[in-house]
Amino acid sequence: MLAALDLSRFEPVLIGIDKAGRWLIQDAQRLLRDAGIPVADFRTVRRERFDADPQRVAEEVLALGLPLFTKPANAGSSVGIRKVSDAAQLEDALRYAFQFDSKVLAEAAISGREIELAVLGGSPATVSVAGEVIVEHADGFYSYDAKYLDEHGARLELPAQITADDLARAQTVALRSFGVLECEGMARVDLFLKPDGSLLVNEINTIPGFTAISMYPKLWALSGVAPTELVSRLIDLALERGRRRAPIGTAYGSADRTTRAAAVGDEILDILVCNALRCHALRLGDDHGRSGGTDESHARAAARPRAARVAPGGTRCALQARPATRLETSCQSGSNARDRGAQVD
Repeated sequence: MLAALDLSRFEPVLIGIDKAGRWLIQDAQRLLRDAGIPVADFRTVRRERFDADPQRVAEEVLALGLPLFTKPANAGSSVGIRKVSDAAQLEDALRYAFQFDSKVLAEAAISGREIELAVLGGSPATVSVAGEVIVEHADGFYSYDAKYLDEHGARLELPAQITADDLARAQTVALRSFGVLECEGMARVDLFLKPDGSLLVNEINTIPGFTAISMYPKLWALSGVAPTELVSRLIDLALERGRRRAPIGTAYGSADRTTRAAAVGDEILDILVCNALRCHALRLGDDHGRSGGTDESHARAAARPRAARVAPGGTRCALQARPATRLETSCQSGSNARDRGAQVD
């Protein structure tokens, strides 16, 4: 039989840092610097101040030296970033960045190798091996065009060819940065390894790319964590955080929603959410070529105990996602149901 599930009955749980944390990340460079973690020299510029006196603001930013970069404080995928090599370019670069945000970050250019590490939350958080981004695009940096429009704009060196000492120091910086910014769930920490061996934090991406060609899952695959297991761990961290915060929400008046969600059954919620996303991870693993195999082998993997758990009453549920904003479950008795993986449209 099919039973419709009203998602409004559940408290949402988030994978990764929440909205409040995202607002915090715009000031990440300042927080890292104040914690003694090296970052590039920078200035922040508000739109209203720039509009009032663009020449004065430009003069202050130029104190960073040239070349420098201008970037929106809350953007991603290198959108809105420009490299400024001539003072005459600066005001236009700032105006361009202000098209995407009301606050712009100007940073001194750093000469060094671009090293990236993946961090997975938990107690304690763990960090992957390192990868390196080698830019070969005419822009001279890892621009939007280099990432998405030019198939030869950059290449990934996996793992990064660095010494064991450099790797250990990079991992320490990544974990420390993750902790200072109070990240949760996941983050990709991007560093510069300078010719003198020193490390600087370029940025922390709290919603890193998660496709078959993305650095975050690739780094974890190299570290021995397959995409299916990675997604499972992220889900488990999100569910754990949701349970941990539930009493706080109850204390502030959301007891009704919490009670209703609990009445439906936390275990059933676990099955529905986890099966759907773990099935996506099977596809991701197949795209990576690391969890390859036939459709039949993927179905067997989806039916393993971790991916298809038995709900109270001995019912085994397989999830189907519909285009509409509701989920439907196809349920059979656990005693005679054939194990099968969840399917997502």
